Parts: sequence; structure tokens; C-alpha cells
Amino acid sequence: MAAAHPLRARFLYGALIVGALAALLVVDRLIGNPLFFSLVALAAIVLSIGEFGSIVRASGARFDGAPVAFYAAALVALKVPALVPRSVIPAPGPELLVLAVMVLHLVARSVVSGDVEGAIRRLGADVLAYVWLVLGLSAFLDILAGYGVGTTLAAIAVAKSHDIGALLVGRSLGRRKLAPKVSPNKSVEGAIGGVLLSLVAAGLSALLLEAPAIAGPRFLLFGFVVSLAAMLGDLVESLVKRDAGVKDSAGWIPGFGGVLDMTDSLTLAGPVALATLAGLARI
Repeated sequence: MAAAHPLRARFLYGALIVGALAALLVVDRLIGNPLFFSLVALAAIVLSIGEFGSIVRASGARFDGAPVAFYAAALVALKVPALVPRSVIPAPGPELLVLAVMVLHLVARSVVSGDVEGAIRRLGADVLAYVWLVLGLSAFLDILAGYGVGTTLAAIAVAKSHDIGALLVGRSLGRRKLAPKVSPNKSVEGAIGGVLLSLVAAGLSALLLEAPAIAGPRFLLFGFVVSLAAMLGDLVESLVKRDAGVKDSAGWIPGFGGVLDMTDSLTLAGPVALATLAGLARI
């Protein structure tokens, strides 16, 4: 019974979180502005950056999350059309523009201050936080702007369904280790279960949600690719935590651990979903 309690908590809190996101997306659609979803996305990004910083520091490296959080806020603001029209943003787009400014800022700060020790690891952690967390999670704002509420919910549902399917099937049928040195608890059977449940989630989303981008057989490709991306995002966090020797990114969300433990599967699922939708639109 004790082992089942964390699992029940994971499902309960996961359902509440997805339901809250759905409600926020609906409200934003009614007011014609992705205000609330943008704020929640920014909060999730900033909290994930903070927890990533704790992991980095546990590994012995230095990390100052304040600049990365600042540039995360800048990127989210640039992605809200009501704040900054996309037409005024120069090529190659806000993502690379903000990354370039951030890197120039961080390098210049280290040079001016003479902060040489550990510069490679510190700057590497900063760039990883931006590329993995900021770009990854903010991609859902692009999905919302380009494909609507239904498709955004579908992308989130598919990614989180992989988590649920992998957990359930892995615990009951898991035998062969998927990546034992990175995440000993993940199994090949669990990964297959996660993909299958993601395909179900994609199919239901295509039927029940207003998501024309994945209508018809296109939901199969969308569900499969996004599910694999969700699994890889989870493994990225496992790799980082394994290097630092920590189990969870934090411990304040029952059944999950921390915000990063909840958003890890979304970090790569967002950009991959966005790229897949762009490809499907050409079919």
C-alpha cells in the first residue's frame, strides 16, 4: 500500500495540473490573448531553471539562474503578439536573438570581472538551461499561436501520456533496461507502453478536441514522434541528475518531486511537436 500512494498522488496531481492548463487555455481563447498561459509557462520555466541550478550546484559546478530567467522572460514577452508584434522582430527570430544576446552578456560579464575559474562549465550550464528549458517549454506558446488551443492541449496530453504509460507498464511488465546507466528504473517495455498510450491520447485528441492539424491518420505520426521526444526529455533530466548524484529536482510536489520532474518530458516534446506540425501542414 505504501508503494501505491506515490503513484496515486502522481495521477491526482497530474490530472489537476493538466486540467488547470486546459482551463487557462480556454480563458485565454475567450479573451483573445494568451496572457494566463504565457504567465504559467514563464513560471514553469523559471522554476525549472531554479531546480536545474540546484542540480548543477550539486554536481560541483557554479550556476547563476537569474540571467537565464531574465532572458526567459524576455523570450516569452517576445512571443506574446499583444506585447510585441512578430513582424518587428528581426531574423533569425526571437529564440536565436535572445540566445545571442544572453551569451554575449554572460561572456562579457565573465571577461570584465575576470571570473575565469569554471567558466566553461558555468557557461555550458547557462546555455543548456536556455536551450533545453527555455526554448523547449516556450515552444508551446508557438504551438498555441500557430495551431490553437486544441492542438496545444493535444501536444501536452501526448507527452504526459507517455509518462503515465511508461510508469504503469514499466512497473508491471518492465524487464529489459532501457538506459541502465542513466535511469535504472526505465525499461524497454515501459517505453513501448508510453508510446502506445501516447498514440491513444493523440487519437482521442484528434476526435474530441478542435485540432485539425492532427486530424485523420496524421495523429499517428504526431503521437509517435512527440512520445519519443517526451521520453528523451525525461532522459535528459535523468542524465543531469545522475551526473549530480541527486534523485529529484526538488521535493515539494507529491508524486513528482519538483517542477522540473514534471516538465522534463515537455522540454523536447514542445519543439518536436512544433516541427512535426509544420511538416504535417505540408502533407
